[in-house]
Amino acid sequence: MKIQTVLVASALAIVSADLVAGAWLSDTDGQGWGRYCTGGGSKVNTRHACFDSSGPVTDTIKFGPGGSDFDGYYSPDKKNFVVVLQDNQQRVTVKSSLWMISINGGGSNNCVDVLVNPPDHVTEYPATHLCSPGAQHIQLPTTRFVPPSSI
Repeated sequence: MKIQTVLVASALAIVSADLVAGAWLSDTDGQGWGRYCTGGGSKVNTRHACFDSSGPVTDTIKFGPGGSDFDGYYSPDKKNFVVVLQDNQQRVTVKSSLWMISINGGGSNNCVDVLVNPPDHVTEYPATHLCSPGAQHIQLPTTRFVPPSSI
């Protein structure tokens, strides 16, 4: 019985370690967001999506089980953030109490498709296709998102 318990616990630990957790990446010099989202940044030619808002939104993003599975950086004022797709990632999710964002790796090297939805369900409408460098920033509301077709 003890061996079975140990085997089950070990299997669960291995499965849990394989899950993509997502997190804010370490940004010791405060320039992580700017490297991706400002003109002339050293990472503008990579797969990523930049998001802007009129107020702080990064604290509304949920991590952990059932939460976001992305890596990224936020600006010092927490009004803007970037989601970075690693080489092996084809899809990431950003879950907030205000909205849910799905980002899919596009067919070409530095392109992504971005779909912003209400936090509790997925609405089907065309995704925004972004190719870097030169991609637009996605504007996010600081209140609960309402899809364009519902306005």
